Amino acid sequence: MPLNLKGVWEAMEECQRLGLTRAIGVSNFSIKKLENLLSFATIRPAVNQVEMNLAWQQKNLRDFCKANDIIITAFSPLRKGASRGPNEAMDNDVVKDIADDLMKLWTMMVKDIADAHGKSSAQVCLRWLYEQEELMPLNLKGIWGAMEECQRLGLAKAIGVSNFSIKKLENLLSFATIPPAVNQVEMNLAWQQKNLRDFCKANDIIITAFSPLRKGASRGPNEAMDNDVVKDIADAHGKSSAQVCLRWLYEQGVTFVPKSYNKERMNQNLQIFDWSLTEEDYEKISQIKQQRLISGPTKPQLKHLYDEEN
Repeated sequence: MPLNLKGVWEAMEECQRLGLTRAIGVSNFSIKKLENLLSFATIRPAVNQVEMNLAWQQKNLRDFCKANDIIITAFSPLRKGASRGPNEAMDNDVVKDIADDLMKLWTMMVKDIADAHGKSSAQVCLRWLYEQEELMPLNLKGIWGAMEECQRLGLAKAIGVSNFSIKKLENLLSFATIPPAVNQVEMNLAWQQKNLRDFCKANDIIITAFSPLRKGASRGPNEAMDNDVVKDIADAHGKSSAQVCLRWLYEQGVTFVPKSYNKERMNQNLQIFDWSLTEEDYEKISQIKQQRLISGPTKPQLKHLYDEEN
């Protein structure tokens, strides 16, 4: 059963034309195999994954792929682990000498920059990585178009977003043919996000709240559960502070994902449907100091992630 490369490649090309894949490529293709493929391909391979490292540099293959706009993805870029014998790339004396010299120079340069800014070397390294984000801007339109196609094909029942501000949602809705079903964001009594709730409600986007009970004692005072206003409301209704927090979210039409491994607390979290908060409760709740708990899912944190909205 010899490989029918032409038939296989034509099927892969059809997958790309149908939008089932963004790009197609090959693995472990030599120059000879690539020449054969290019002789009949109507869509060139975007990538060729091959072994490449300092001990197997493959210059001829690199030159060929570069001339034909084929990206090389290197596997075993650091060669092999110690369990498989000497590492001909990383354990090479030439590489070690160059690495030592570069490390000394790099350490001196980074330390000088860190000293000039009053920062640590680690902070300089992380800041550099953070500032590279503009090199790979998020292609939201392309990503959302692919997610819409997944839903059309039945691969997803619904599609949504997380940590999207009003500004980001407005941008998404400006080109989406299928609006997001859900936006998962931090929401609790100490971070109520009224403007975002109103916007999502007006656009039929369900909010799912993470950290609905704020944070655990290990991270300091809980500005929602330990709040005196919440405690007073809980006492007045004969409920727990957690039940007040969850009932408020429920009355806003917000779904939520409280985390607990305690069976008794899990059961208490379900006892929120046979009572209601009063207008007086709402007036008190509106006075709770608002402060975001989660500044961002990245380190360093992206200060512009939420577009300074509340």
